[in-house]
Amino acid sequence: MASFEAYKVLRNKVRNYETLSLVLPCIKKLHEISKKAIYENGGYYPWNLLYLIKIAFLEGGRNGRKTATTGDINTALNHIIELGKESRFLKGEKGGGRKFMRTLAFQQFWFQRPITSSDMARQLLIFDGSTAAKLSEEFLAITGLEIKTFLQMLVSAWSGFIDDSGRIHITKGWFVPLGYNKEVIDSFFRLVALSVGETRQFFERHYENTEDKLLQLTEQTPLKQYPFLKVEDKYYCYSPYVLQEKIKHAIYDTLKCAQRSNFTQTFGVLFENYINRLMNENKIPYIPEVKLKGIFKKKRVCDALLELDDALVLIEVKGVEMHPYAQINPTNAVLTSQLKTNIVKSFEQIYEVGNLLNNTREGRAILKDREIFAITGVPTLNS
Repeated sequence: MASFEAYKVLRNKVRNYETLSLVLPCIKKLHEISKKAIYENGGYYPWNLLYLIKIAFLEGGRNGRKTATTGDINTALNHIIELGKESRFLKGEKGGGRKFMRTLAFQQFWFQRPITSSDMARQLLIFDGSTAAKLSEEFLAITGLEIKTFLQMLVSAWSGFIDDSGRIHITKGWFVPLGYNKEVIDSFFRLVALSVGETRQFFERHYENTEDKLLQLTEQTPLKQYPFLKVEDKYYCYSPYVLQEKIKHAIYDTLKCAQRSNFTQTFGVLFENYINRLMNENKIPYIPEVKLKGIFKKKRVCDALLELDDALVLIEVKGVEMHPYAQINPTNAVLTSQLKTNIVKSFEQIYEVGNLLNNTREGRAILKDREIFAITGVPTLNS
């Protein structure tokens, strides 16, 4: 990774310009390139533009109030490109190539995955039913919105930026023809938008949480949490990409921020129910966890065992996600720390069930000379 001295060149340049004179042109360019393939964007890459937006909020206007020109913005983007040319993982570290590609994937691949109907349907199914009733009530209490209403308004807002209108902002009036009242509209924008000052404070809090500041060059933008910038009565969408990511994980992220410590465990139960529902609706023969516990008494078992004609598939579901710091700094120590209590634990459970199937009378009665395969399910890789 480039030295802090190289970063200071970018930082000191940005400090000469008024924040919005950097941010708003970057937003416009992000909308322009969202209509093209990555290789057709003329050298403008969304991850670099979003990084410049972050630096503009953190440092813009500290040493001056000049209005940035297109040339000034291009110069700043070139500095960012130079910062990204080095990686600690390409300097002889064992497994460095894979770690470099890992950081690259987290940084860039989400810009190339379009949103689908399943991204919204999955959330509606997971947070549905009696098991999720308490969380649905909590969502309403926290946000002032029903889960379905929040998703509908997100999609409605997103639809305004994917046509050929050139639109980069909306106002509260966008939702009036859809029949939403003032209280609902206000609640929506409180959840998804920050003013210039609030965005600066948001980045300052975020910036303090990463030990190596330059590692943030490869992160997924924190603006996924607040995809709109409020300027007077206008709400600027940073990018359709960013808004899409908000939609994909909107309910999970909102509840996780509210519950924090105990949400992961609660969500794990919901996600397990979701997997069971999928198997039931598709009429896939399987043995659920509760029945496995009856067969293998006082033993650790997996969440489900699929019975196919020629194989058994062991399924273990964990309601966990990769920590953002591990995404941008996947050293052996960091990955070990982040994975040992969830992913590693799930494979340990699956391994134990495999042994029970092979080495006990009850297990062999189920196995019947079939092969054993394993799947461990993790609901999301985003923070």
